[in-house]
Amino acid sequence: MTEQASLLAASRWLLESPGSGWTRIEYGEYEYERAPSGRSDFSPTGVIERYAVWRKPGSAETITRAFRDALSTSTGVQIRVLCAFSPNRKSELEFALYRRSDDHRTMVEYRLEPGVLLWRRTLDGSQWERLDLAGDRDAALMLPLMRNFLGPTIREVCARRSGRADVIVPELNDPWAPTVFTPTVTPRSARLISDEALSIALAERTWSCEAYQFLGGPYDSNSTFWICEDSQRLIRYIFEAQSGERWSAELVRLDSSQT
Repeated sequence: MTEQASLLAASRWLLESPGSGWTRIEYGEYEYERAPSGRSDFSPTGVIERYAVWRKPGSAETITRAFRDALSTSTGVQIRVLCAFSPNRKSELEFALYRRSDDHRTMVEYRLEPGVLLWRRTLDGSQWERLDLAGDRDAALMLPLMRNFLGPTIREVCARRSGRADVIVPELNDPWAPTVFTPTVTPRSARLISDEALSIALAERTWSCEAYQFLGGPYDSNSTFWICEDSQRLIRYIFEAQSGERWSAELVRLDSSQT
């Protein structure tokens, strides 16, 4: 399958209704740019993320689909994420990775309940594995890789005691490794950098944003996340790698029935 055909297939999957009675309440796109070490000018990378959120009228249950397409880059992969969240704090998630060089896929399922995460690799018939987590007050938070989940996660970590929480993130250091999407639990901290709101014009809107630090995993104090005060959406972030290379991601499109 060509890169363009793979992108079209992912877009169709993203926008397909989960079933009867579901309504799409939000669609968004992020684009990535990169600046080499020592340079201030960013240039497009070819990496994009798109997401769609679905809800049943009168229900708090939601389904979110998202994908990150990097097939045109040296990484040569596409990641798809499906998350079903219910008001009883039970969640089901599916992570799939597609490689440009062949038709091989990696798929991993998560089932998250208070105090426990069950997970398995679905294409090789693996058995469910169990990961025990902390209890209610200190419950670990799920961060399903994509930018649309970052804003609410950072705000939730910041609201916890001392601004700290354990965060579950599928492993993605090497998309070619057999351990890809294995759940990892790492301590993260978040703090508001300034009480002064910043207006950012993106996606044909002007957003009133607060700047946050989100420390742990790949992020250190050189990374900044701008989050909408009202909606908790991530609007922009800049991440600086240890090499000095900088990456940015920005919300470039939003269609939403919500504010």
